Amino acid sequence: MKSIKEIAWNVTEEEYRADPAISYSTLSTFARESQKIIPHLYEKKEAEALRFGSLVDCLMTEPETLGERFFIADFPSTTDKIESICKKVYYRDDPPRSLESAKESILLEAMQEVGYYPNWREETRLRDVISKGKEFYGLLFLAGDKTIMSTDDYHRAQACVEALMTNPFTKKIFYINPFEDQVEKIY
Repeated sequence: MKSIKEIAWNVTEEEYRADPAISYSTLSTFARESQKIIPHLYEKKEAEALRFGSLVDCLMTEPETLGERFFIADFPSTTDKIESICKKVYYRDDPPRSLESAKESILLEAMQEVGYYPNWREETRLRDVISKGKEFYGLLFLAGDKTIMSTDDYHRAQACVEALMTNPFTKKIFYINPFEDQVEKIY
């Protein structure tokens, strides 16, 4: 029996994501958003649901890579916009050591890009972002290039994996019978 591994494009996740070919998710984004998305079509999407789904996928199919890909920590919950602002400040060429030490102009530019309360006064916006984002920003330094997830999200992801592994409708997909050599499961 020929394995799909022999004919598949066997590359790492990073190589796959970096490839300029049009993927199914790119096509579906274009179909959903129409031509207005073209300037942003290849930008990496950041959302809590995507990060959580990635964590569940990792725990289900590649649990040995958890420590390489994710940084699990306890931290106060933040909004997607606060996280986006922190990441825009952190992923610059020369990121400041803390959110408090970031230049106001850099913070304001990041807030403008994500549309963070544009009708508020600048001083109020700065104070709000720094107070709500300073702990998350500190975690970015500790995590390096890993995805930051809360301990609560990690436990929820483990519960999802358990549910998928034990549900009568899905457990057959993930169970590998060592005595059944005619079936090859690849994730």
